[in-house]
Amino acid sequence: HFLATCTSGEVFEDGLGEFSAVRNGLLPCYPEDVRLKKLAARAATMAQSGQYNFPRLMRRGDVFGARLALAEFLNAALSMLYLLNFRYEPFYKWQCAGAEGLVAMSEALPYLKDIAASSTRRDAGAIARDIEAASALAISELKLQGLTDAAGDYLEPHAYSIMSKIEDPEIRG
Repeated sequence: HFLATCTSGEVFEDGLGEFSAVRNGLLPCYPEDVRLKKLAARAATMAQSGQYNFPRLMRRGDVFGARLALAEFLNAALSMLYLLNFRYEPFYKWQCAGAEGLVAMSEALPYLKDIAASSTRRDAGAIARDIEAASALAISELKLQGLTDAAGDYLEPHAYSIMSKIEDPEIRG
């Protein structure tokens, strides 16, 4: 969120140009291999926490664990949304509001909001459908940007596909 802070908004005074030089070096986003590594991690987290663990925890009646899985899913999905838009994500309390102006994967935002507003016990089926819808939109955008060659609606294989596109072997590893 510090990167978002120093690259957002207007600069009113920078007489020496030092701040602007650093700021411009940080734009538009992470170096591509780093962005890909982060996208792969977000895809893996979304798969594990939302697509796999949430329904599993609900079947076991572990509402607390399910709510934690949803929090992980929402955080990863919002982070992916920012990364797909070549933006740094802001401090967590501004993530959702800041996502309103983003374009790539923006259709997922209503699903994410519905997940956040849902009652875990009462709306488990609807939450699972929203997770799948948001995941499908993420996969669609990853394909649109040429970041995944994987097939299927589960995000984990897409995470591996994204990883395979990282050129730097140290970052890929």
